[in-house]
Amino acid sequence: MLKNYLKIALRNIRRYKGYSFINIAGLAIGMACCILILLWVQDELSYDRFHENADYIYRVIQDINFADHSTTWAITQGPLGPSLKEDFPEIINTTRITSRRFRLTYNDKSFDERPGMADGSIFEMFSFPLIKGDPATALSDPNSIVMTEETAKKYFGSEEPLGKTIKADNRWDFQVTGILKEVPHNSHLQFDYLIPFIFGRELNYTVDNWRNSQFRTYVQLQKGIPAQEVIQKISGYLDEKPTLEKDARLNLQPLVRIHLYSDYEFDAAHGDITYVTIFSIIAFFILLIACINFMNLATARSGNRAKEVGMRKVAGAHKTDIVRQFYGESIFLAFIALFVALTIVWLLLPTFNNLAAKELSMGVSGNLLVLLGLLSITLLTGIISGSYPALFLSAFKPVKILKGSLRSGSKGSIFRKILVVFQFALTILLIICTIIIYNQLNYMRNMKLGYDKEFLIYKGMRGDVRAKFDSVKNELLQNPNILGVTATSSEPTYGYTFSNSLWRWEGQDPDEETLMRAVFVDLDYFKTFGMEIVEGRNYSKEFPTDATEAIMVNEEAVKAMGMESPIGRRLSIGNNNFKIIGVVKNYHFRSLRQEIDPLILIYGPGQCRVLFARLRSENIPKTIGYMEDIWKEFAPGHPFNYRFLDDALNDLYRSEQRIGTILKYFSILAIFISCLGLFGLASFMSEQRTKEIGIRKVLGASVSNIALLLSREFTKWVLLANIIAWPVAYFAMYKWLQSYAYSTNIALWSFFLSGTMALVIATVAVSYQSIKAAVTNPADSLRYE
Repeated sequence: MLKNYLKIALRNIRRYKGYSFINIAGLAIGMACCILILLWVQDELSYDRFHENADYIYRVIQDINFADHSTTWAITQGPLGPSLKEDFPEIINTTRITSRRFRLTYNDKSFDERPGMADGSIFEMFSFPLIKGDPATALSDPNSIVMTEETAKKYFGSEEPLGKTIKADNRWDFQVTGILKEVPHNSHLQFDYLIPFIFGRELNYTVDNWRNSQFRTYVQLQKGIPAQEVIQKISGYLDEKPTLEKDARLNLQPLVRIHLYSDYEFDAAHGDITYVTIFSIIAFFILLIACINFMNLATARSGNRAKEVGMRKVAGAHKTDIVRQFYGESIFLAFIALFVALTIVWLLLPTFNNLAAKELSMGVSGNLLVLLGLLSITLLTGIISGSYPALFLSAFKPVKILKGSLRSGSKGSIFRKILVVFQFALTILLIICTIIIYNQLNYMRNMKLGYDKEFLIYKGMRGDVRAKFDSVKNELLQNPNILGVTATSSEPTYGYTFSNSLWRWEGQDPDEETLMRAVFVDLDYFKTFGMEIVEGRNYSKEFPTDATEAIMVNEEAVKAMGMESPIGRRLSIGNNNFKIIGVVKNYHFRSLRQEIDPLILIYGPGQCRVLFARLRSENIPKTIGYMEDIWKEFAPGHPFNYRFLDDALNDLYRSEQRIGTILKYFSILAIFISCLGLFGLASFMSEQRTKEIGIRKVLGASVSNIALLLSREFTKWVLLANIIAWPVAYFAMYKWLQSYAYSTNIALWSFFLSGTMALVIATVAVSYQSIKAAVTNPADSLRYE
């Protein structure tokens, strides 16, 4: 019986090959888009779930209340982890993690690697297995180092790495005590090597100091202990500790939520659950558009098969036979589309990985849920699209069908119109969202930051460059193409070095804490960056006391301190007392997702670690070559790996750029799928009105009149789709833009542009069939009927 159904299905596919091709193509493209997006979503949701103890590991975070705002820090104090383990039996293990970039050297091989510093307990808590070495002792010595397998091969090749000594920054020697498997890409902790956390004492890190938050602390709870119970116990733990912040509450963040739910300060780069939600919705929308096409053409074509159903009933077929036939054909087509979709995904996956910066694969073991979901969707699509013809046509009596009194009636027509309107509403929604996302990206790229970002090159100072900065600076300024050189402790992409609430000034409420950011600068910082000093003056060598007694602030700091005339007012921290000599105009020293905070700019050449140079726009390669020669003179063995500041600023919004690009391509595909459906539907409607078109032409209707007649109905559908899509798009984009401290306006033109695009695209899609029907000889049309 199944063999007979397949024969009938194949015969009908050949008979209606045009419609079948459109059905399969549209559904296959929709499924392919859905698979690619779901692979991306699954990868984002998989972060840190490979750890055996993932369900019991938490990151300790601090919820802090300041006078002007509340915030959450992803970092904690050095002694916190061991202290929590000692005082709370529910916590069975802890580890502290931070980083410090070194240049590692072995013989003639020297590279900058992704760093990591951690307690040895990291191997007990996390599933980072060692290939070689003892995890219990690998990080017990302060000068030990554990490397990933790939990193070890870079330095040692085929040599045995264990026991080898490698030099860091030409200063410290580390002995290789362990070799790690490569860190999975879906780990929020990424590193090429680990050195002991206690080595931080050698670097003057506040490892044993409660008065500074600098490290990430992780705890492992006993099995069966609710996290909320532990949170209640540790919440006020810092009240009795000598910390800087008065109102800080400890909280626990589950390990598996760190990658997607971490909108915290002092956190590393991570994903965003908002984009996972957006992509999931897009996958659903695109698949829904494809399914609507499939169902629309299936229901439209069903009326033309009425006589076939009547003949089969006369020949003895039962209603259940007809139902099974229609369902079988529909499901068969759907599974052909799935096979084509999987082929498309296999071909496009490398390109998509490059676009999304991922390492996705089609391996069944890792994506079984995705494949099971798609099989279910395929089966459901086939059942739904086959339901109308199966249940509607099979219910009629053969006599009524063979008399020709059954055509694709008004109910079917209304159903198809609703589906087309809904389909185009989804397409228009995607177009609007894509336009507004690109508007926001352009807004962030072109927004005035408070300084001139163009032709600024920077490099972290290594070797003797930092100790002999004045000499380096003088050498660089000998080149007329270098307009300015300065140094700072932090680049403007993360434009402050430390922050605390210890700053005091006259008139301050002693019970209030105000969080101030601080950065160290040299004399030419403001001049080189092109920043505006709105009150007072810059640091100057003409005032020797500037090095110890003067300080500068931004406008936001003046506002936070409530000062009307800040110049000459005193500002102190601990035993250090300063006089405000200048106010710099607010500038953006972080991502535009954050508002400008109060900032204190301290004159401290000895604390500066990043060199900046402003170049002329001419002869840039030659100028960089000159800088590299100077660099080699003062920092031999350290490559001149420079960056332009505008490139670094663009990297702050790399995720938005990727999202915008992916959304653009999927929107184009959604439009294409919708056009396939309209093309097929227009072809069907032209066939249905063949006799009418012939009579109209005999009575004198022109080609343009006929084409307009057939296109007008589709135009009404698209206009109605705009009315539905616009308010939904506005609400969705308004919510998304609220995540930015500085955002573009939702321009009305983006809605009109999307509506016009949809209308033009729909018109083009149906125009071929409309014109084809209009130019047909009326004698052929009437003879056909």
